[in-house]
Amino acid sequence: MIRVAFVFLNLLALVSGLLHVYLSIRPDQRWNTLRRVNRLVGLGLGVLGVVIAIMFVLSNLDTLTN
Repeated sequence: MIRVAFVFLNLLALVSGLLHVYLSIRPDQRWNTLRRVNRLVGLGLGVLGVVIAIMFVLSNLDTLTN
């Protein structure tokens, strides 16, 4: 379950990164709202990544300590 969430998170991060690159070469004012949304999505993905990594470490703590 955690691996599926991690793969999904990586796919979202890839899309967000590609959108960030696309928006960086389009300096139009009309893209400002999308830039803000993408920044928030990137921040949320980072937080989710940390949470999933902590959950993964905690769920495998017994195998890591042996």
